[in-house]
Amino acid sequence: MEGDDDRPPPAPPDLSPDPLESSPEPCLPFSPLSNPYGKDEDLEINNRKRPRQINASEDDTVSSKTVKTSIGRARYSRTDRSPFLVHVSRIEADPQAGSYMHPIKFGQLLMKLKIKNILQDGIKKVGRNRVAVEFRSADAANAFIINPDLIIEGYITSIPTYNITRMGLVKEVPSEWSEEEVKNNLTLPTDCGEILKVRRLNYRYRSSEGHSEWRPTQSVVLTFDGQVLPQRVYCCYSTLPVELYQLPVVLCYNCCRYGHTKTKCRSKPRCFKCGGNHSSDSCTIQEAEACCFYCSGHHFVSNRSCPEYIRQKNIKAVMAERCISFEEASKQFRAVSRSYADVSASVPHTLQASQNPNSQLINSPSTFSYRKTVTFPKKSHAPLSPGYDKQAHQAILKSFSIPSSSNGTALQNTSPPSSKDNTSVSIIELLLSLISSLISKNNLSLPDLVAAQLTQLTNSLSNVSSDLPSVER
Repeated sequence: MEGDDDRPPPAPPDLSPDPLESSPEPCLPFSPLSNPYGKDEDLEINNRKRPRQINASEDDTVSSKTVKTSIGRARYSRTDRSPFLVHVSRIEADPQAGSYMHPIKFGQLLMKLKIKNILQDGIKKVGRNRVAVEFRSADAANAFIINPDLIIEGYITSIPTYNITRMGLVKEVPSEWSEEEVKNNLTLPTDCGEILKVRRLNYRYRSSEGHSEWRPTQSVVLTFDGQVLPQRVYCCYSTLPVELYQLPVVLCYNCCRYGHTKTKCRSKPRCFKCGGNHSSDSCTIQEAEACCFYCSGHHFVSNRSCPEYIRQKNIKAVMAERCISFEEASKQFRAVSRSYADVSASVPHTLQASQNPNSQLINSPSTFSYRKTVTFPKKSHAPLSPGYDKQAHQAILKSFSIPSSSNGTALQNTSPPSSKDNTSVSIIELLLSLISSLISKNNLSLPDLVAAQLTQLTNSLSNVSSDLPSVER
C-alpha cells in the first residue's frame, strides 16, 4: 500500500546488555526516604488483590528495578561459595510508617509463589523491615533476585555486601596519592578478585589556635570482589600486607543508640550524660555525677570503658571475621541489662526534692526500704516419751562405782559356796541305784575290765555325793 511507504522505519532493537549482568557502575543503595521507582503510582501494587501478567517485553523493565548493593555484584557467580543469601525488604512509601516483615508470613508468600530450592531454615529476620533467604545454589538465588512476582508484591531484593566482598586494611601507602592512583598502582595476587573501592582513612588535626581539620593518613581500606581476602598486595615492586578491616563502632549523640549518626537520627533526643529525655547540649552534669543509659555507671554513654561499648566492639569483630550480619553476631553476646535495684539506685544527684511536704516517698532516700520484717518465736521441742528418762539414766550411771579387783574380773561371787547341792545329790543317788539294780536284776556277768571301771565309777560318785565343789556363777 502507498501509506505503508510513508511510515518511518521501526526502531532498532535494544542491544545493550542487561544492567544487572555487566553494568560496571554500581547502583546506589535503596534509600527509604525516596521511591526507587521514581513514580508514585508504582507503589499502588501493594493494594492489588491479583497480580497482573507481565509479558516478555516488560521483563527488562522489571529486572532493572531490582536494587543493587552499593558495592559489589548484583548476582552470584559460579565461583562463589555458600551461603547464598538474598536480602528482601518491603517498599516503604513513608519511612515513619514503620513497616515490619514477619519471616513466617513472608515464607507463606514464597510457598504461594512456588519458590523452590530454599533451605529448611533458610528464612531469618535480619532487621525490622528485612529478612534473609538462603538458597541451595547460586542459580536459585539469581533466579529469585529477578523474579517479577516479588516486584508485584511490593518487595525489593539485594545481595548482602558482606557475602560477596571482603574489606582489608593496607598501611604505608603514600598519603599524597588519590584513591584512583592507589587503585592503579596496586597489583593483586592471581586468586583474588578485583578492587571495587579504595577509601583513605583520615585523622583530626587540632592546631594550637584551636582549629581542627581532617588530614589523610597512610592507611587505606580496600574492598575486594569475591569471598577471598588476600594476605598481601604489591605496589611498585613492594609488598604490602593486608589486615582484616573491622568496622568502627558508631554512636548517635542524639538518641544514644549505636548503629547510626546524629545526622541520620529520627528518634527523640536523649542526653548522653545523665540519660534524661533532653538534649545533651543543655546538660551541665560532670562525668563523675553522670549516669550511663546502658549500664547505670558513673560515666558518659560515649565512654569506651562502658560494657555496652565493649559489646558493640566485639560484635563488629565477629562480623568481620565470620562475614555475618549484625543481627546474627549480636546473638552471640548478651545485652547489657540493668535490674530494678540498679535503676532505682542510680538516681541522678541533681534531682530536686519535691516541694510537696506530704510526698514522703519522693523525699526519702533511695536506700530506704518499706519491706516489713516479721519474726516468729522459736518452737519448743516435743516432750519425751515416759518409757525413757534420760536424766534418771544419767543419775544412775553417776552413782555407780566399779570395784577394783586384783585378778582383773569386774564382778566376783563373794558369797561362800553351799555345802551341798540337793539337786546334784539326788541325781548321783539315782545313778547309783540304777547301776545296782541293773547288775543285780539281770545277774550280769561283767568282764573284768568293765567291772573294774564300774567299781571305780561307783566310788567316784560316792565321793562326789559326799563333797560337792562350789559352782562359779
